[in-house]
Amino acid sequence: MEVEQQKLSNPKPISRRIFCGLAWPEKGYPAYCCVLGERIVAQEKSFDTPRGLEIFMECEAKTLSDLFEFLSNLKRCNIVCASMDKKYYNYVSEFKRWRRESFSSTRLKATRSLNFEASLMKVSEELPSMVFPEDSLVKTQLSIFSKNKLTDNEEFYAIKALTMVIGEFSRRVQSDGTEVIPKRSAWY
Repeated sequence: MEVEQQKLSNPKPISRRIFCGLAWPEKGYPAYCCVLGERIVAQEKSFDTPRGLEIFMECEAKTLSDLFEFLSNLKRCNIVCASMDKKYYNYVSEFKRWRRESFSSTRLKATRSLNFEASLMKVSEELPSMVFPEDSLVKTQLSIFSKNKLTDNEEFYAIKALTMVIGEFSRRVQSDGTEVIPKRSAWY
């Protein structure tokens, strides 16, 4: 009986999925990383939203060596979501070279983002439940972003990094409208 009470008073912490979104440098703007994680609230503490997203870290990298140094220091995040288009071939090659030379376990993954506009819709859906750091460039850029600038997304490089990773947290909905929550214990 005492063992059961101990288990109830000392619940096992819920693990979070953490991914990094990367916007490659272009048109004079720096590379930008946005580390986004799933924030899960215990069901007994919250009845409305058991899940939300939180930006844990952001990094503006002026050079590729600064970018790779940041990625080397990431803890609990070993998947970087980025665009793998042909125009970024040199950056992808440099990333792979850095990974081999540094024996890093960090993997580069093609983003699920179809395009900037579609990903912005996903960001707007998640925005009410998102938590930002105090000095977040993503939050600043979201507050000044306007719809007429959808084509010139290079100047909103922090938002672009967020759109690269937001698809990793997409919710699947069944035909009857109920949300499908995958059993994450099978993934670990």
